[in-house]
Amino acid sequence: MSEPISRFRLRSRLTWVAAAPVLALAVWYALDPPATPALTAQTRAELDPAPPEASTPGSLDVAAFDAPVWVAPPRPEPSVAERAPEVVPAQQIRLQLIGIVSEPDPTTGKPVHLAAVFDPDSFEMYVVKSGDKVGGFSVEAVKANGVRLVDGPREARLELEDWRIPGGAS
Repeated sequence: MSEPISRFRLRSRLTWVAAAPVLALAVWYALDPPATPALTAQTRAELDPAPPEASTPGSLDVAAFDAPVWVAPPRPEPSVAERAPEVVPAQQIRLQLIGIVSEPDPTTGKPVHLAAVFDPDSFEMYVVKSGDKVGGFSVEAVKANGVRLVDGPREARLELEDWRIPGGAS
């Protein structure tokens, strides 16, 4: 027999010889656990010093559960300057953002974003920039990913959806 195989067999025998007494001790402890001393009425009274009337069935104080566990303090009212403008949910706005185009300004050469917005009420497409009006809203800002519309205290945002195909070319 080769040298590595004989060494392996020797190691496995030594492992079994060392593990057998530990395994036998664990089986003996599992099948015959050590005895616990019996509790008498006197030792129970020493361990549980509660009065006997508190441990009788039916003596539960239900009113104790009516107490509030945690009550948050009321929030302070924000001042008029701190109040954010009312943001109109996109579902209430009938305008639809179709796309955003960026082209250079003829005078400065800086890029200007233009938004293509569709109004389904008038069935018309509008190309707007910051400062224009569409559908009762004033266009406050046009950015690469969306348009912010304002109508007095109301504010609305139209965001572009990401239509890229996962794993495809962008």
